[in-house]
Amino acid sequence: MKYLFSTLFILVLNLQMYAQGCIPTAIVFSTQAQVNAFPANYPGCTTILGNVGVTGTNITNLDSLQQITKINGNVTFSSMNANLDYSGLDNLTEVGGTLKFQNTQNAQIVGFDNLTQIGSDFLVSGSFAYVDGFNNLTRINGSMLVGNLTTLKGFTDLKFIGATLSFFRVITTEFMAQLDTVVVNVDLWAEPTPSGFSASFLNNIKVIGGNLEMRGPVSNIPDFNNLDTLMNVRFQGITQANFPSFSNLKSTNLIYISGSSSISEINGFSNLNSAQTILINGNSILTSING
Repeated sequence: MKYLFSTLFILVLNLQMYAQGCIPTAIVFSTQAQVNAFPANYPGCTTILGNVGVTGTNITNLDSLQQITKINGNVTFSSMNANLDYSGLDNLTEVGGTLKFQNTQNAQIVGFDNLTQIGSDFLVSGSFAYVDGFNNLTRINGSMLVGNLTTLKGFTDLKFIGATLSFFRVITTEFMAQLDTVVVNVDLWAEPTPSGFSASFLNNIKVIGGNLEMRGPVSNIPDFNNLDTLMNVRFQGITQANFPSFSNLKSTNLIYISGSSSISEINGFSNLNSAQTILINGNSILTSING
């Protein structure tokens, strides 16, 4: 009886310990068997204290990770199965560090709809085909950097990015965020082919702390009348006919508008008091600059 009591006590103690958190440094899943064994190896663990890595084409689903609600460290998905099912992480609400997807061609990233906050960066690189979901994510406290992607959707509640927003060679966006604050830079580079790259997610922007740059066939560029300062304003090769208004912009280091065959008139800087450099050239049908 004494032995049985001791065994039960140790079991309860282990369950309580894991319920408070497990894996203080890092865990890397490289096989489906490792994923499947997680509930048995870490019973009751809902918070991973360290970093998490997922790699290898052998892993097809993350169903056995459903108990995880929070990861304090970084989460990296690398060189994965292109058809990996992420729904096993549907209960994840917070990532304390960086969430990174890399080195997987033609893959789809779908889900993460209960994730509300990323403590550092959100990164996607490596010729992914499709990103959709993240519809309860409100804050990315670092940068959001997405490159070489075919289609970007979702993110309906995202309002705050704590560093830089950069989309590099993204072909089509149905990015539904309603951003009001980007602490550093906004840099949008549309794929130079006929595309559906829409910048409508900037309709409600109130703060851009650094540069605003757009290159290529970006459509639905809104007016930026809530911004009063920017470090640099750069538009290169945009195809939208109506140049956006900056009616409350008072100071900037640089205004650079170049390479557009669609802009005929620029009249949106009526309250600009200070600009160190203004360069407007190579806009083939531009005939009028006012304000």
